[in-house]
Amino acid sequence: MEKAEIIEELRKYRYAHRGLFTKPTCPENSLMAFGKAAELGFGIEFDVHLTCDEKLAVIHDSGLKRVTTVRADHKPVTPATASIPTETDVGCSGIIEYMTLAEAKAFNLEESREHIPEFREVLDLIGGRVPMIIELKPRDGNHEELTDAVVRALHGYEGLYCIESFNSFAVLCLKNKYPHIVRGQLASDLKRDASLMMPNDPREHFKTNTGTSLMVRDMMMNPLTKPDFAAYNILDRQNKVFRRYGGMKVIWTVKDPLDLEICEKSGATCIFEGFVPDGAFRAD
Repeated sequence: MEKAEIIEELRKYRYAHRGLFTKPTCPENSLMAFGKAAELGFGIEFDVHLTCDEKLAVIHDSGLKRVTTVRADHKPVTPATASIPTETDVGCSGIIEYMTLAEAKAFNLEESREHIPEFREVLDLIGGRVPMIIELKPRDGNHEELTDAVVRALHGYEGLYCIESFNSFAVLCLKNKYPHIVRGQLASDLKRDASLMMPNDPREHFKTNTGTSLMVRDMMMNPLTKPDFAAYNILDRQNKVFRRYGGMKVIWTVKDPLDLEICEKSGATCIFEGFVPDGAFRAD
């Protein structure tokens, strides 16, 4: 299939953000959540990190604390609950890039029997049934190693997928070494995002200096990386750079059916969370 045809097919779907999860019993980025999404025909979006033994782990944050903690009040660890005093059983406070995959898999995800999946496990589970948006999560300058490892794992995979990253150097690596793969630039106002975080917010924090924030918000590396699509935070959907962008547009994370309708009418493909849309395909 030609690249333009792949992009056209990818545009047709709605994508479940980290799978169809219901915390804390069906965790985000788990095989259970991915399986539920695929059964209903939704595309899936998920995050990939490189472990110290060069395995590919599917997890959002570099830190494991948020997704392996079981709270005494049985609520998921979220920005809203992170500062509530309660006894907690912390599964692991390690960093995925400094652990082996086997070490990371020793811990349950929240209140389930699920474990951090290896990328290959996700590929085997999905088996080409639905398209995938794969986000590269580099750390400590390992963008090329991570990109190479993900592309190697995808060799021979018979299914639709694209690869995106906030890290423009990872996107550049895709352009230079794997131009046949549909690549995307993630974007958001990082300074604004940091200001919205609570003091004890357990999620991953980004660099928030003005230069980095402007570069990411306005996709300043695009003339060099030439992404096939731009994936913007829903809070930035009116950004003039995004509005002028001529390629495929993706909006994340849509948390309301009305916003889904509005974003799709604007021509965007959506990554959703917190509700189940009335169909797996976008409404045009």
